[in-house]
Amino acid sequence: MENKRITRITIYAAVVMIVIVVAGLIYKLTNGFTEEVKSFYAEVNGKEVINEIKGVMISEDEPLGVKIRYTTTKADEYNIKIVPNSEFIFSTDGEEKNFKDIPDLTDGFIISKDKKSFTEKPRSGVTETLKAALKQDISDCDDLATNDMYLLVITSGESEVKIYFAVKSAATGVKFNEEVIRF
Repeated sequence: MENKRITRITIYAAVVMIVIVVAGLIYKLTNGFTEEVKSFYAEVNGKEVINEIKGVMISEDEPLGVKIRYTTTKADEYNIKIVPNSEFIFSTDGEEKNFKDIPDLTDGFIISKDKKSFTEKPRSGVTETLKAALKQDISDCDDLATNDMYLLVITSGESEVKIYFAVKSAATGVKFNEEVIRF
């Protein structure tokens, strides 16, 4: 009699734990019950990203590695697009343009994509990225780089994941404002 009671309590506890885990997963996949259930999420350099992540830094030596993880059995194709997330004025072919107004910067990066993952590498600085994306000569704007300068949007079906990132710049020299250096 005592064994049946312990077994019944164990079963009830297991059912309650399963319900809690499923509810937590649904909460996570719906952004706190505010959206439809996501059909996928991204694993960004080993970290799960359901909606968005900010502050990601990449470089030529440390590319962005993203794995696509589907939450449903229906595995859709995924698309990626990189757009500006910063604002500054630059010059191209004698014409001034606003960085924020560029519709697509994807061609400014080196992207290796397969069915369930991709890597993204910068070409070097902002100037080279703009040259590759716009296929035009660009005024030097490497010193205008900011944090979360770019937004990578991954879409699959109706779901999307956003990755805000910047490119680590390599030191190319030292500039001094003072004419005399005192020790």
